[in-house]
Amino acid sequence: MILEYFGNTLDPNKWEDICDTCYRIRYQNDHYRKIPANYCGDAGIEGFTRSGITYQCYFPDKSYSDNEYYNHIRNKATADIEKLKTNIERLKNFGVTNITEWHFVIPEYRDPRILTHLHKKKLEIINLKNSDPSKYSIISNDFDIIIKTADDFSDEIYKYIIHDITENKVKIDFKREKNIDITKCDSEKVSNIKRKIKAIMNCDENDERFVTVVNGYITAYMYGIELLQKLNECWPALYQEIFDLMEASKNDVYLRTAMNTDRSINKQLFDKIMDEFVNSLKEIKSLSNSAIIELKQDIIAGWLADCYMEFKG
Repeated sequence: MILEYFGNTLDPNKWEDICDTCYRIRYQNDHYRKIPANYCGDAGIEGFTRSGITYQCYFPDKSYSDNEYYNHIRNKATADIEKLKTNIERLKNFGVTNITEWHFVIPEYRDPRILTHLHKKKLEIINLKNSDPSKYSIISNDFDIIIKTADDFSDEIYKYIIHDITENKVKIDFKREKNIDITKCDSEKVSNIKRKIKAIMNCDENDERFVTVVNGYITAYMYGIELLQKLNECWPALYQEIFDLMEASKNDVYLRTAMNTDRSINKQLFDKIMDEFVNSLKEIKSLSNSAIIELKQDIIAGWLADCYMEFKG
């Protein structure tokens, strides 16, 4: 899910700005228009398109329990649909001529009861249309209410991030929210990591620091595989940026480490490679500082586990 990569950087204002940008990008050929709420409110929609798409967005607090979350989004949807009913003349004056879909755009939804609730609200709107076709002429005969979440706008949200549209830029973050069982790591990969860390640290395998570092890189290696798979699914463009950087760097890393014959400078060379790689990752402007640190560890761990980083023991 896309939201897990934002950490705590989102708030209601940023979410509204993100939604506006998403609709502007996706429906630019349908002459999307935003309705500012500064004067007399937004009349139940944030914006509309010539093709009949309208939407309203809401950013509930993530700390709500599932039931509280449902109650808040249900109440918000109910209030905004009521605005849609009572402000039909204002919407006509805005230039809205046809409403086929009303989108309720929230970061996520956790409870299928909201679908039932929105279906009831849809039937209310259709009944109003049937009861007074002239007054509600801008409501389409096949009007529908559709819930939308962040995952429905992955491409647009990524474009929002990389183009730095807001003053307080939203950046992508990575959080390790679950423990990984390192005993499930391939034994060959574990052996590679141990051998190379031993050559870098020049210490005994029973050294407590050695065990800690090895376990840390095994964890990073396993987490990195999972992370890159998820990024490829959520944001192929970001994944491609990272993949291209990895491909461009790994052969250079292999040659520099394989050609080093002085084991006394293994640690110095390792640290230099890490620093240089961090600087390369910083060129990917969509990543937060903490995401860069996490990604560095994950990719370096992959080079240790595979054949792209060698050190003379």
